[in-house]
Amino acid sequence: MTTVVPRASIGERVDDIRARLREHAPHVVDLDAVAVVDTQGRLVDDVSLGEPLLAEPATPLADLVGPPWPVTVTADAPVKEVAVRLIDARRLSVLVVDDGHRPIGRILADDVVDALVPTHGRFGFPRLH
Repeated sequence: MTTVVPRASIGERVDDIRARLREHAPHVVDLDAVAVVDTQGRLVDDVSLGEPLLAEPATPLADLVGPPWPVTVTADAPVKEVAVRLIDARRLSVLVVDDGHRPIGRILADDVVDALVPTHGRFGFPRLH
C-alpha cells in the first residue's frame, strides 16, 4: 500500500490538480488517480489520471466526477477481498479509506500480486492477510 494519494476538493479545477500532481512526480509509478474529497475530507470519487490529462485546464473537477464510482477497502481488508474488488471493477488500484471514508492509502494491482506471491514480491504487507 502506498500512502501517496493526491487529493483534490470538488471545487477545484483541472489545472489545480495538474499542479498538485507535479508535486508527486517522485512517486509517479504509484499514481493512477486523484481522490476527490468533500470539505470534511471524505471520498467523493476517484478520478483516473487520464481524465484531467485530457480535460481543458479550466474544467471544474465537478465535471469529471461520476461513474464508475471508486472501489474502496478498509486497512484491515484481506488480500483476497482486495483482489476480488480489483477484478470485479477492472481497476488498477483500490483506495484504502478509514472509518470516516477518508482516503488513507492506495493498493495497486501489483501490490496484490506481490502479496499473493510473496516469494517474488518486492515487500510484504503486514496488514493484508
